[in-house]
Amino acid sequence: MRSIIIDPTARTVVEGSFLEGDSYQHIKAAMNGAMITTAGGRGSPDGKFEDNLFVDDEGLLKPDLDDFFFLPIFYPTPLAGPGVIVGIDEEGETVGCFTSVDEVKASIRWLKKSEISDGAWQHMATTTVSRQEPDGSVTILDTFVVDRDNPDPRHPEKVADAAGKAIGIE
Repeated sequence: MRSIIIDPTARTVVEGSFLEGDSYQHIKAAMNGAMITTAGGRGSPDGKFEDNLFVDDEGLLKPDLDDFFFLPIFYPTPLAGPGVIVGIDEEGETVGCFTSVDEVKASIRWLKKSEISDGAWQHMATTTVSRQEPDGSVTILDTFVVDRDNPDPRHPEKVADAAGKAIGIE
């Protein structure tokens, strides 16, 4: 079954695979044996299952960890350490994920600890412009990080441009 593995140290997003019934071991191995927790979910277009992002449950508490990632299509603030995306079906069983590597690459932002200060992300928000394709898949066209305290006056224009692309207006 298909998964996506995020490595903020190497700054890579790659497709992984696991056998049915082996998802826990797959996630633990990708997380270097860390205690894991889910950091966010994303529903499938048909509503039958969702993709979940698993991360190191203690990643933000590790003082020596310097590599973070920000993935607004799953979670609204930066996360520390590696991440793994897998699907979860209606019964709560782990299945292959529907999110594509390209969607994650289009949305992810790599960060170092020095770029994140206490509370620095509390005033941040994101806007993601996407398009649902005829086959039900979702294409992320653009993701904008919005600083609510110092908004970019061009933000509405950027969103409008991306939304125009979503419906075929260039």
